[in-house]
Amino acid sequence: MKQTKEMKDMVVLVVDDQTSVVSGIIFGVNWKEIGVREVLKAYNAFEAKEIIMRETVDILLCDIEMPVESGLDLFRWIKDQQKTMECIFLTAHADFIYMKQAMQLGGFDYILQPARYKDIENAIERAAHKIQANQESQKYYDYGKMLYHEKARLVDALLRGWFTDREIRTETLLDDSAKLGITISADGKLHLVLLSVNRRVSEADDLDELLRTKAAELFARYGQKILITQLSKKDYGLVIYSDTRFTMDEQGLMRQLELLMDACRQYNGSDIACYAASVTSHSQISVCAMQLEVMRKNNVSLTSKVFIAGYEGHHDIESVDIPNMKIWGSLLLNGGASAVCEQAIAFLDELSASGQLTAQLLRRFYQEFIQMLYMVLEQMDRSVKEIFPDDELLDIALTPYTSIDEMHKFLHYIEDYFETMPSGGQKNKNQIEQIIQYIRSNLDKDIRRTDIAEAVFLNPSYISRLFRQETGMSLMEFITEEKMKMAQALLKTTELPISMIAMKMGYANFSHFSQVYKKLIGVSPTEDRKR
Repeated sequence: MKQTKEMKDMVVLVVDDQTSVVSGIIFGVNWKEIGVREVLKAYNAFEAKEIIMRETVDILLCDIEMPVESGLDLFRWIKDQQKTMECIFLTAHADFIYMKQAMQLGGFDYILQPARYKDIENAIERAAHKIQANQESQKYYDYGKMLYHEKARLVDALLRGWFTDREIRTETLLDDSAKLGITISADGKLHLVLLSVNRRVSEADDLDELLRTKAAELFARYGQKILITQLSKKDYGLVIYSDTRFTMDEQGLMRQLELLMDACRQYNGSDIACYAASVTSHSQISVCAMQLEVMRKNNVSLTSKVFIAGYEGHHDIESVDIPNMKIWGSLLLNGGASAVCEQAIAFLDELSASGQLTAQLLRRFYQEFIQMLYMVLEQMDRSVKEIFPDDELLDIALTPYTSIDEMHKFLHYIEDYFETMPSGGQKNKNQIEQIIQYIRSNLDKDIRRTDIAEAVFLNPSYISRLFRQETGMSLMEFITEEKMKMAQALLKTTELPISMIAMKMGYANFSHFSQVYKKLIGVSPTEDRKR
């Protein structure tokens, strides 16, 4: 927290184009008596600006009529620079227009010359008192803001404990809540809700604020209070409670949560699912939180609706027939990868639409599909490493059973691989040429794999694998190498500043550009230009 500046610490800048006036004020005013630590001087606005940019000035004592740039112009510049200081204007003309302009700009005082030194001292002393008062107010404002944010941080930590601490004790919960001003009746019922963002059309950062304000508004209609915290990038924990013994029923809970889901969808296109449980005893909080997590993991279809604990429904996954993997294996071996992908997605989407797709069933489907894939690769004398040559691509294969969207990505990737089987053929060559052409045409941009994929109409993951197979280097290595080659050409053939060349190559950070350049070329850009 900032310390309040004492009167004796004040710094004053005197600005006047007449040397005699500046000298008279500096030697005539009793600075020590009015608590000024340092007095600086300038004879025009240009000199004053240099001092203001270099030093911390508290009070400006400035003549209005100066050549080239007036005192009013100087103070406007100070305002534009967002510098905080009090300004006392000096002028030899009792012109009301000057006085009006000075006050409109936020000037502290307006003194007619010739002025008694005592009048100047009084004005400076009053300005110093105002500065002190403002700093005191700011100090208490900052202190209050700090307490507010500290409380919010502690409430967040408390709530995260409710949703993640499996050994939370009722006494501790109620005690900690009370200390933070959250009154929860010891025998009162509350609702625990896990809000999970399934799909987000917009990446707006205000979803957090929307959830807080809209949830508070919706549940206040039932006399309920809410606490909400972000648990992860996609998940939020919501507690609905009352400081009286009145609690809403589950039908009311469902209605308000559905309204909350609609608000998110309409506001920024976010689809959320709500997993709710009613807590009749505070000792059940950790058990209910675990139930919510299981419900979320089981919603592999990413259905956006309200799920109430105890009403999830049960499905016999053994009664669902998984398609014949031998037929799909034969199709993969004989150029039918698109048919396999189409049939697999149709099968999963049908289960999802009927509400039969569970986490266990999706995992079972994945296990049978991956076994079939291994057998196909064995017959083709290929390894898994060829399909997933790096860690990023391997991630696609390891956990696609977490949601239907991830499984769709996995199936499309397999389709791309088999449809464009590495053969050294003309098709692969043409695709590589398109990719390289796009990269060389956009060296001034921050090129991302998704941008290339969109430009050449290919799957981003497939592009990475194809490029490495055909060129022997990763996509990012090639992009960086091409950028440095172009940067070197510009260094040798133009007089552009190196910082400008870095910007042209899409590097906003000059230091990072120099490091990359030296790593690839062997010398720094500055050294290379001198050679």
